[in-house]
Amino acid sequence: DYTLTTLRNGGDGYLRGLEVFVTQTAEDFVASNGLPDWMGGFGVKASATFVDSEATVPGVGTTPARKVSLPGASDGVYNLQALYEKYGLTVRLAYQYRTAWMQGIGNYQVVNNALVPSGNGDTYWDNDEEIDLTVRYQVNKNLEWFFDASNIGDQPSRRYVDSKTYTIEYERFGPRYVTGMRFNF
Repeated sequence: DYTLTTLRNGGDGYLRGLEVFVTQTAEDFVASNGLPDWMGGFGVKASATFVDSEATVPGVGTTPARKVSLPGASDGVYNLQALYEKYGLTVRLAYQYRTAWMQGIGNYQVVNNALVPSGNGDTYWDNDEEIDLTVRYQVNKNLEWFFDASNIGDQPSRRYVDSKTYTIEYERFGPRYVTGMRFNF
């Protein structure tokens, strides 16, 4: 015998945002200045995403209704890639930064006119950054060699509840490397 109390539907809310993306290669610059052809493979890609979100968590029992950011939505995500693509070779060094985001909605109650967690409260993932490297070489139309290095900066992940003061998980997975050959028929 047990009692399960759960929130089935949320209240009103919204999600709005803006993404800016820029990509540029050196191809035109190299061609117009008579530079060696191999230099035209260099380039850069950059993006920034800005998000504003809100959802109303309906009141349940003694827990009052409140407004929170939508779970999974960061306020900002920023990406920067340096790349080289020429003669069957592709190299990309990528950096990503993501601001903290809510993972789950917890229970709260009013104590002395203040909203305090009843249990752990809301769960969040802290700011996150990662550096990855991808290398591909197209040997011929059917055969490709690849190398991927993920999280080469060995950045940690941290999860907390209610505020950044209360860490519940801190982990490091280290860099990950994968290499191999791909054959397409």
